[in-house]
Amino acid sequence: MHWPKLSRSILTAASLCLAVAMAASPARAAELPTQPTTGKETLTVVSYNTHGGIGIDGRYNLARIADIITQTHADVVGLQEVGAYWHKHAQHEDEAQFYIRRLHMYGFFAPIFNLDAGTPGGPRRQYGVLLLSRYPIQGMENHRIARRLTRDQRESVAMKPGFAEAMIHVHGQDLHIYLTHLDYRRDTHVRARQVADMMRIVSEDTGPKVLMGDLNAVPAAPELRPLWKVFDQTMNRCQGGCATFPADSPRRLIDYVLVSHGLKVRSVHVVDTTASDHRPVRAVISLAGAKHPRTLPAPASKRT
Repeated sequence: MHWPKLSRSILTAASLCLAVAMAASPARAAELPTQPTTGKETLTVVSYNTHGGIGIDGRYNLARIADIITQTHADVVGLQEVGAYWHKHAQHEDEAQFYIRRLHMYGFFAPIFNLDAGTPGGPRRQYGVLLLSRYPIQGMENHRIARRLTRDQRESVAMKPGFAEAMIHVHGQDLHIYLTHLDYRRDTHVRARQVADMMRIVSEDTGPKVLMGDLNAVPAAPELRPLWKVFDQTMNRCQGGCATFPADSPRRLIDYVLVSHGLKVRSVHVVDTTASDHRPVRAVISLAGAKHPRTLPAPASKRT
């Protein structure tokens, strides 16, 4: 991807709404993001499939999810299965906006599905991934990748959005952040196409990169092999139990925080919680000596 084609926004406290892509409204001044919590030239990154806010106990509780994230002291968070007026159990709640306000972070909501309102005059119904950052989001893009669709009991594959990319400027460097949620079915064909689509997008960018999300495949899965050309197998460094699903008795590692070659991972671990049906992954990344630092171009006045 070429940055002149990216929607870019230089954010200030007075214009936080520019960071909240497709969210309902900007946070109030009292809710502006707090300062990053990690040490010099490090970044704490968390990936978490929220299961629409439903825990293993069957209870819907967004605050519980948010509290888990707070305890990780994350600087950047990637959430999957986030809805805005989407889930019936959510009582018509904008989950993306809830997390942005509750966690006091900048947010980029990248819907996979974006449907008309359920009632005349109501808000659009959206479902996708949410990227949160304590650092201002300098640029953002909701990329299209292959998606399996089911309509009238017929399945098809089409290009749909939901592969989020954002860039943040941290410790003097521009860092590309990617967030994804891949197909869950046993048939690997669609996941392989999705990985190919993602790698085509990633390969157009220079500089250090972080990819996170629910890949719905274990590290040795053949469809994930193209990832290892660009990204380290970070989860090999996981400390303690490294399986992420199901949360109450995890048997499979399918959730990831990956870094491009040249970045260093200080620690990786899976957080023991049943607030969702997945466990979150937390990684502390060292940016010292990262290869190919890049300067952000001047903001574009409009998207091209």
